[in-house]
Amino acid sequence: MDDLSSNELDQLIAELWTKITGGEEKLLYNYETHELKTRNKIIKLPKEFWDYPELASYYLSMQEYFGFSKLEWPKPYVLYNTLIKDFPLTKYKGLPNINALYDSFKNRFGRNIVIPLGFENRAVYHNVNNIKIDLTTNKEFEQTVKKIYNMFNSPKQMELFYDNQTKFIILIPYSVLCKEQSTIQQACDNIKIFWFSRKIMEKLKEDKNIIQNNASEKKTHTGSSTKTTSSSRINFMEMINNIGKSHSFNDGETSINVVVNYMQQFPELMEELSLLVDRLGGNLKSIKNKIVSNIGKVHMEKDLYCSEDRSVIMYLNFFNFPHIIDAVIYYEIVSKGGHDELMLTLKFVFQSQAQ
Repeated sequence: MDDLSSNELDQLIAELWTKITGGEEKLLYNYETHELKTRNKIIKLPKEFWDYPELASYYLSMQEYFGFSKLEWPKPYVLYNTLIKDFPLTKYKGLPNINALYDSFKNRFGRNIVIPLGFENRAVYHNVNNIKIDLTTNKEFEQTVKKIYNMFNSPKQMELFYDNQTKFIILIPYSVLCKEQSTIQQACDNIKIFWFSRKIMEKLKEDKNIIQNNASEKKTHTGSSTKTTSSSRINFMEMINNIGKSHSFNDGETSINVVVNYMQQFPELMEELSLLVDRLGGNLKSIKNKIVSNIGKVHMEKDLYCSEDRSVIMYLNFFNFPHIIDAVIYYEIVSKGGHDELMLTLKFVFQSQAQ
C-alpha cells in the first residue's frame, strides 16, 4: 500500500472534523469564557477541556447519541482514544506512514494529552477498573518497565489518572528476562519440583506419626540404616528430578502419592525435602528480584503459596510505596511451541493516599 499524500491526510482530518462537529463547518467556542455552543444549548466546559473544545464537542454528540442521562465528563485522553477507535483507520494499518497519520490526529485534536500506562485502548464505553499490561509481545519491554517504575514513584500522577482501588495486572514472560531456553526450562522444572514438594510436605504433615518417626530415626541411626538412608536419598532425588523433567502436570496426584508412599518408608527424608523446598524457594525469590530490582525495597510478605491450579503465588510488600497494596506475583508454567514457558503475572492494587 502506498503512502498517503499530504492532501489525503488533510482529507482524513476533515472527515474526523465532520465526525466531531456533526457536519458544522465551525466550532463555536469562546476561549475566554470556556463556553461551547451546540445546536441546542451553551455548555461551560470543565477546566480539563479548556484546550480541547473539539473533544468536548465530540463527547456532547456522543452524549446525545447514547442518551446519557447525566453529563459526566471523562478524562480528555479517554475521549481522544474513543475518537481514534471510532474512526475507521483499519484500512490504513498497512501504510508505511501510518505513524504520521496518528501524529497528525494527535497534533490537531489531542496535543499535549498524556495517555497513562495501561489506558492506551480505554474508551468512553469501557467502564473498567482493571488495568492489564501485557508484555508478552511488547518489543519495547525495557521502556515499558521503566514507565511502570516511574509510575510507582509518582503516586500523585497515579491519582490524576487512576481511580482508587484500581487493579493492575502485568503479564511478564520469563523469556524477556532470560534469553537462554535451557535456563528457562530449568526454572520451569524447579517450579514444578517446588510445587510438588510443597504438596508432598502438606500430605506428610497430615500424618503426625511421620514427623514422630522422623525424629526417632535421627536418634537410632546404625551403620546399616545409614547405608539405607544413602540409597533412599538417591532414589528420592531421582523421583523428584523426574517430576521436574515431566512437561505435564496431568499426573500430579499420582506423582505425589508415589513419593509420599516412598517417604513413609524412609521418614528421615523429610529433612531432605525441607532443604530442597528452601533452596527452590530461594530461586523463586531470585526471579522476583529480576522483576522488581529497580523498584526499591520489595520483600516477600509471607510464605509462598501453591494453588490448586499448579501456580505458585508470592505475596509482596512494597515498603517504599504505600500506594501499592495487595501485591502478588504468580509463577505459572504454560506450554509454548513444544517447550515450557514461565509466565510471571504481577498483580497489585493502587490505593490513593489523598486525604
